[in-house]
Amino acid sequence: MTRSPISARRRMAGVATAALLSLGLLTACGSGSSDTDASSSNAGASSAGPSQKAESRPDSSDGGAKGHTKPSPGAKGGAEGGEVKLLTGDTLTPRTFQWNVDGGTEALSEVSDLTMDQPTQQVPSNTLIPGRQQSGTMTVTRGSERSQQFTNLIDGATQPQTASLDVLDHTGNATRRYTLQEPRVIKVENPPTGDAQSVTIKFTSLTIG
Repeated sequence: MTRSPISARRRMAGVATAALLSLGLLTACGSGSSDTDASSSNAGASSAGPSQKAESRPDSSDGGAKGHTKPSPGAKGGAEGGEVKLLTGDTLTPRTFQWNVDGGTEALSEVSDLTMDQPTQQVPSNTLIPGRQQSGTMTVTRGSERSQQFTNLIDGATQPQTASLDVLDHTGNATRRYTLQEPRVIKVENPPTGDAQSVTIKFTSLTIG
């Protein structure tokens, strides 16, 4: 009768021990799996980190390359600066104009607004063709050195039959001549400061030689 309780106790102890062992194994397995998952996640993060950094590097390099290819505003503004009209065949010397009237010559600062009135005429085929050139106008700018002959023309003291405008090269030789028939001054503009007097001349015909 005494053995049965002992055996029963032993059985209960064995069952409890087995239960504890089973719990310990389950706990060990659980901790091992969690450690494995953590280590694998850490390894994945460490392996993914360099790849992400490596992928981000081309973006920064592209951004730098794009930054280097942008033109600078200064270069654009310079490209885009004013042009100087130069004489054909000589890239260093600007154009020079000389006015000739009644035997007097005068160097001009600028010549602009050379226009010609050219009517049209109708031919038998009902087609309009350019007619004979008629009168025109020319605007010139005088400098500080002025000839008396040109001043007399401006003041209306003389009425010459012809006057000419020469385009000079860097040696002072005329490369082209514009001959004006019956030149008459129709407009004079005197600036408030300086000697740049603007004179508009009307003529009946123009010959280029």
